[in-house]
Amino acid sequence: MKFNFFKTAMTLSLGLSLSLVSCDKNEIENGDDGLQSNFQEEKLDYDAIVEELSNDTNVVSFSFINPEEMLRSQSCGMSEDPIAQYVNGAELRKGFLYDIKGYVTDSKATTKCYYSYGYRYYRFDVDLNMGAGGKYIYLDVAFTADDSEAITNLYGYNASNVSSKGSNEDFVRKTNGGILNCNEGTKKGGPIYLTYTKYSKVKGTPMHGLLIVAYKSKANDKRGSWHKTASGIDLNQGAGGRYIYLFTL
Repeated sequence: MKFNFFKTAMTLSLGLSLSLVSCDKNEIENGDDGLQSNFQEEKLDYDAIVEELSNDTNVVSFSFINPEEMLRSQSCGMSEDPIAQYVNGAELRKGFLYDIKGYVTDSKATTKCYYSYGYRYYRFDVDLNMGAGGKYIYLDVAFTADDSEAITNLYGYNASNVSSKGSNEDFVRKTNGGILNCNEGTKKGGPIYLTYTKYSKVKGTPMHGLLIVAYKSKANDKRGSWHKTASGIDLNQGAGGRYIYLFTL
C-alpha cells in the first residue's frame, strides 16, 4: 500500500508545487466528455495562480510547468542546453507544448528533468494516483518553438468510452512504451486514458503549458484565467483518493 506524505511549504523548481494537509474524498465524480475551449492568449500572472491555489482550502497539491519557468530552471546537468535553441529569453511566449509522457514507478520520483531525442522533459510534482494507492504516476512534458508541432487539445477517456477516440488523436504513452493508464495499479476504478491532437492534424491554438491540481472535492470547470482540459475528467475517477484535474495555461 502506498502512503502519501504532503509537504507544508511551497517549492519552486522546474514547476511550482504546493501540498497541504487534507482528507479523502467521499464521492466519485462523473467525467464530462464534452469538448471545451482550452486556450487563452493573454499573459498569465503565475504569482497570482500560486497565491490563489495556496489560499484554496480545497487544494491538496498543485504543480505547473510552462516555458517561462523552463528557462529559469537548471539545464539538467548539461553545460549546453539544447532547448535554448528553440525558445529564448526574448521570445518566451513562443514556447509550445510538444509532447506528453507518463512515468510509472513503484516509489516517489526524484528526477525533475531529463533529455530524450534532443528535447528536455519536465516532470510534474503531482502523483496522478494520489490517495488511491497503486503506482506512482507522473506526467512529463517537452516544449518546442514550432507551432506546427504543438499540442492543441487534450482529451480524457475512461474504459467505457475509449473506443470513441477520434482518428486524429494520439494516446499519451509511458516513458518505457505502452499506453498510459492514469489509474494503473489501483484496486478499483477502470483505466483512465489521455489523448492529444497536434496542430498539424487539427488546427487550433497551440498550448503553452499545463497545470495539475489535486483537490479534496470536485472543482469548478474554470478557475481564474485557466480552464480544465482532458475533457474535465478526474484522473483518479473511480479509484478514490484525490480529485486530480489538468488545466491549460
